[in-house]
Amino acid sequence: MERYDFKATTSNSDIIIGIVFPALLMLPILGVNLALFYLGPDNFIKENPIWLYLIFLICMAGAFLLTKKVQKSLIRQYTVELYGNSIRIWTGHDKILSGTIRDCNDSIKMDGVNAKSINLNIYTDSGNIKFRARAKEYRKITGVKTTNPLGTSEMRDMDEIYSLAQKIRM
Repeated sequence: MERYDFKATTSNSDIIIGIVFPALLMLPILGVNLALFYLGPDNFIKENPIWLYLIFLICMAGAFLLTKKVQKSLIRQYTVELYGNSIRIWTGHDKILSGTIRDCNDSIKMDGVNAKSINLNIYTDSGNIKFRARAKEYRKITGVKTTNPLGTSEMRDMDEIYSLAQKIRM
């Protein structure tokens, strides 16, 4: 038996983040525009445009922080146990998937020296699961560390997912 522990999201979580971020970004802007239109403080905004910029920046920061909070709630700690050709996937004490492995697809997006993201799709006879991991921080080819504000995993977790993919493919 081989055991792999890592933090990642699933493809459904990525869809949720893809919908939540633009919604949280645009709804406050829509609210500000509707308030300006219906309440009519045109003269105040024309005389003091700094207030409009301040409201816009606060809405942007709030949208980013709420997106990070939603994303943090969607990141889970997974435990994968391999028994030869069969697999069990756990999150906490809940079994998500088990069965004989039929297929495994992986995709790695590189930028410079390190991987920026890893996608691992595992298909079994009883279902499938799609893991997604994006680096929170990675090193460019010039040696400069770059942070990813929407990253989900540390490099250790990404190495663990990559070694799981290599072991399944053997």
